[in-house]
Amino acid sequence: NQAISDQAYLLSTKDLMTIEYIDQLIEAGVDSLKIEGRMRKPEYVIQSVLSYRKSINAYYEQLKINFIDEVNLLKRVFNREYTKGYVMGEEPNQINNDFRPNHLGVPIGTVLNYQNNKATIQLSDSLDVNDGFRIIGESDFGNQVSRIILGNKIVKHADAHEIIQLDIPEFVSKGSLVVKTLDYELENKLAVFLNENFKVVGLSCEVYAFINQQIKLVVSDGIHQITVLSDDMIEKANQSPVTESQIIEQISKLGQTPFYFESLKVKTDDECFIPLRLLNELRRQVIEEISLIRIQRNTLHIVESPDLGESNFKPQDFELVAHVLTEEQLSAVKEKKIKTIYYRDTLDVEEDRDLNLIPTLKRIQFHPKVNTNKLSVIDEIGSLYGHNNEMISNTFLNVTNIYSAHVLSKFNVSRVTLSPELSQERLRVFAENYKQKFMRYPNLELIVYGRIDLMISKYCPIAKTYKTKLNCHLCELDQYYLQDRLGSKLPLINDGNCNIRILDAKPLNLIEYLKDIEDAKIHTIRLDFTTERYHDVTQLIKTYQQVLNGGKMLLNSKAFTTGRYLR
Repeated sequence: NQAISDQAYLLSTKDLMTIEYIDQLIEAGVDSLKIEGRMRKPEYVIQSVLSYRKSINAYYEQLKINFIDEVNLLKRVFNREYTKGYVMGEEPNQINNDFRPNHLGVPIGTVLNYQNNKATIQLSDSLDVNDGFRIIGESDFGNQVSRIILGNKIVKHADAHEIIQLDIPEFVSKGSLVVKTLDYELENKLAVFLNENFKVVGLSCEVYAFINQQIKLVVSDGIHQITVLSDDMIEKANQSPVTESQIIEQISKLGQTPFYFESLKVKTDDECFIPLRLLNELRRQVIEEISLIRIQRNTLHIVESPDLGESNFKPQDFELVAHVLTEEQLSAVKEKKIKTIYYRDTLDVEEDRDLNLIPTLKRIQFHPKVNTNKLSVIDEIGSLYGHNNEMISNTFLNVTNIYSAHVLSKFNVSRVTLSPELSQERLRVFAENYKQKFMRYPNLELIVYGRIDLMISKYCPIAKTYKTKLNCHLCELDQYYLQDRLGSKLPLINDGNCNIRILDAKPLNLIEYLKDIEDAKIHTIRLDFTTERYHDVTQLIKTYQQVLNGGKMLLNSKAFTTGRYLR
């Protein structure tokens, strides 16, 4: 094996940015937008919500906003470059950033010179004391600005186009890029939202105070409306009646609640005697009631499962089957007398009346051309429709419970391949639980050998490394791998249409547990070949056939994995 790239971040994606396409997403029928905040600081989430809310409101109010300003704010809290994503038709090889997986900052200048532990910098954007910065050139240096030297003065702020000096204890080369990694002023503005006393719910309130009537408070949050009344009628004041400003002052004291008054109106005859404690009590009551009604949720009622009817599965004898990707593997499987063979649908396979040859459809299909009268192995839910013949469901329909298996049987699926996520304990009872519920055993299949898919990607690390375009077919000329920090090699396989499968470094091998699997009424076991060569395939099949005939085999735990089976 020969290393062709030492890039450390081949699978690091740019951040998804769709703020400029909110109108298209809404008009396409999108009802909900989700902002991912994993491994991000709170300020990132705050600014993202503010910017996207502003964009959504602008759409509904038919206003125009400056998206450049919003994107600039988002870049300042976190930025590893942006992509509009597949949802907006991004080119696959433009979706990743292999330079750096963390915050890139925003460019603010260039190093002109370095001397006496000071870097002279031509600014293209403003810089403040306490801002974070990084200098990227022959070496990387990052820090927080402690002082800015402008001419002969020490200043706290410098504007774009000014030439400044920063204290830099390490050498940085002329021409290095200077980026701002922390905008201190912006972070302070966003920190307001992190204050536990920050008011987030605006209320409108009307107070009615007239003699010989009960005091009435009507409060609304725009969705709910609460009305509270005093127990007693208001008496006329003998002297110094309560004023409108006094009522407003008492009702406005919302303390550490999440509420604030967007409007507070008082209607009074200016003749009332009202104890201040009564106003406080009514205020507490109305806030408590509006709080309770806002947190109420409709109770979810679990109903009985609908009658799904009897199972459509048919009994089947125990069988060892194989799946192949290449002609070489197909020849090896034929040599070892495997009767049922799944093959990738891109292979040109001649019919053989002595063999049961079944094509496996691609996991991702854009323009499916399916022979609906031929038995096939399907990997995605759309393939359930339009078939006139039986189907075999593959692992990516992710069957982990008896109800999923049963529903598939209603769609003409004659055999269900179980998810590799299932443990030994759950596999043992799966068929029995199914029979107890649906009156017969299911027709189940389990992959007992093969590299498990970790990911499938429209983005191709091979094409990215070689800077080629789609359909370069490089992956068909050699076997490529991604190598992790532990030295494990993860194979890259083209699934068709330049969709790259990233496989586990170690193959799954459950050869020691075949008796348990057979006892669990799993009647079809599969060997799933991907990167194996001719000799590998024949030796693996031979070993499995020996064990199935009563022989014994100890697993080399270093070369293989048992996956989730023993977990």
